[in-house]
Amino acid sequence: MRILVFGAGTIGLSYAWLLSDNHDVSVYVRSEKEETANLGYSIAVQDLRKEKSYAFRFEPTIVTDLDADYDLILVTVNRCQLAQVLPNLKQHKKNAHLLFMLNHWDITTEIEHYFTKEDYILGFPSQVGGGRHKNKLDIIVFTEGTILGLQDPCQKAIVTKYKEEFDQSDLHVTIQEHMVDWLKIHYLQQSINAGAILKAGGFEEFSCNSKAISEMIIAYREGLKVCEALGVSTKKLFSARMFYYPKIIVTPFMKHIFQKNETSKILQGHMQHGLVEWIYGYQEILKTGEELTIPMPAWHSYETYIDSYLEKNPELEITLTK
Repeated sequence: MRILVFGAGTIGLSYAWLLSDNHDVSVYVRSEKEETANLGYSIAVQDLRKEKSYAFRFEPTIVTDLDADYDLILVTVNRCQLAQVLPNLKQHKKNAHLLFMLNHWDITTEIEHYFTKEDYILGFPSQVGGGRHKNKLDIIVFTEGTILGLQDPCQKAIVTKYKEEFDQSDLHVTIQEHMVDWLKIHYLQQSINAGAILKAGGFEEFSCNSKAISEMIIAYREGLKVCEALGVSTKKLFSARMFYYPKIIVTPFMKHIFQKNETSKILQGHMQHGLVEWIYGYQEILKTGEELTIPMPAWHSYETYIDSYLEKNPELEITLTK
């Protein structure tokens, strides 16, 4: 299978490497980044599938245009970039299927300005996490976590096909039948991190602070009410259902999760380059709640810390308003 990875960040490069053993994989970069990308990447891996760690050089095939024919284009840009890349993909995708693997609050509305459900499927790359500094990646590969979504019965054959292809590369795929709802829940879970961590003064301070985690749970429940108002059956999705248990149970459980080495590594790695995406999500969900007149006092309590961070980093305002 000929695959193009569109989005040369931590996730895109990780999946390019993982898929390259069994497939012909190329990575798209902007022309101004071609020279740097052609130098290759140093990857340090904690591979939980093999229960070992190792490091190596990865030199993917780099392309700066979309003129070639592909079977699959794997789109791994972040939430803030998607609107900018969709017209380019529309113009050049030819006969390729598109697989969008990213956080998003309302992904189908944005995508379907350009494509029909026959053109694309949704997924999520939660089998991989970590961070990137220039041409060095420090990642974790989990035993499972790659998700492919089934939005419509007409997609069953193509989703099953890609599951089989990904399984060949030791990517343990789960098919999620409520993918759009699942993405809303995951987006909510990621977006609340922005305010909670900034208010606590950093990830380390947040992860050991039971009060801060308890406040985050209250805010998360407010976000779940927004999801419910949008028609999401939150109690049917495990990651959301857990938050309906009493705080006395959920708080220590979440504290344990945040203090795990793998979680810490992933979240702190994402914060290096992806905090802007979390902030975008925080604002997007708050706006939806206000439009639906849903009270969100705990969610609002983070707003001062978000605004303060943006004031100290004014260059981010441009990204958030695109």
